[in-house]
Amino acid sequence: MDSNDGILEFWENQRFWGLTWGAPLLPFDWPAWSDSQGNAVQLARPPEREGERSWFIVRTLGTDEEGWRYSTVFSKLNIPRPGGRASKRSSDYVRSRVWRKLVAETLTQPPVS
Repeated sequence: MDSNDGILEFWENQRFWGLTWGAPLLPFDWPAWSDSQGNAVQLARPPEREGERSWFIVRTLGTDEEGWRYSTVFSKLNIPRPGGRASKRSSDYVRSRVWRKLVAETLTQPPVS
């Protein structure tokens, strides 16, 4: 989990298995849910099950319409390549996208009465 200024972020990671995308299973793959460095995170439930209001997928010019970025291996996702990472190439077998949640700040002092 990455947390900055009331923002939580988790990375959803998948591997292409020939016909469909699914959970990464190879020893060097990032786990299905990770932080930005590929370290496993434990979720009570995946963000998509908490409802659209809590979590949202980060979409940028560097992602496809569903927020995915593509690569041959997870460790290369942040390395720029000609044409970008928003489209799957025939040599791409992994993809990752960011889920973000804005967290309300908690009071550090009791309210004044």
